[in-house]
Amino acid sequence: MQEQQGSLEFLSSGSIMVLGLLVIAVTGVLCWLAWHRSGYRKQTGWLELLRFVLVCLVVATLNQPEWLKTQPPDRRSTLAVLWDQSKSMETRDVLDSENVSDEPKSRAEVIQPLMSEAVWKGESTSGTENTQDADDLNVVFEPFSSALDPPEEATDLNAGMTHVLDNHTNLRGVVLLSDGDWNVGNSPVEAATRFRMKGIPVFAVGVGSRVPLPDLELVRMDAPTVGVVN
Repeated sequence: MQEQQGSLEFLSSGSIMVLGLLVIAVTGVLCWLAWHRSGYRKQTGWLELLRFVLVCLVVATLNQPEWLKTQPPDRRSTLAVLWDQSKSMETRDVLDSENVSDEPKSRAEVIQPLMSEAVWKGESTSGTENTQDADDLNVVFEPFSSALDPPEEATDLNAGMTHVLDNHTNLRGVVLLSDGDWNVGNSPVEAATRFRMKGIPVFAVGVGSRVPLPDLELVRMDAPTVGVVN
């Protein structure tokens, strides 16, 4: 990619710039008067010109000039969308807030509309700048579950996040679509710490009901210590 044309910008406030222009104007008048009193001598003219140039340079320095140049990246940035494909995502516990009487949707169905590049690139937004940003963004979709057999029986958030970090370069960010049911593998905090150290943001999008579904749990079972035959 070619470099874009740079531009000179001043970072000072408006009041400082106005004061600087006033100083330059006063200096110019004083230099001209000094040259006029000398009878327009050549040596005096060069001396006053040098003095005027030095004042202009000092004023320009006080206004903090900077030459700004935009350098497009040599490679496209990557946005990784990490989505949970474990069996817990098949749970139907998401109700439509507008139609409560409808059948609950599964967690996998809820995240399905987010499995499109157009959603993350913002292609529906008008504007040349937004279109250019969308073209420079590479969106990848990575499913994850666990290392079990079959893998869909559990959820390993740490392994999924680590896989994305190790296999994709120039990551701009990671979107995590999951119900948060981590039940195997190391703690996701380990992977989150690595993302933090690299300055890569992770955006977690939780799905599922906030209230757990009714379930049975065997807390205790007492068996007799003796048995009677016949």
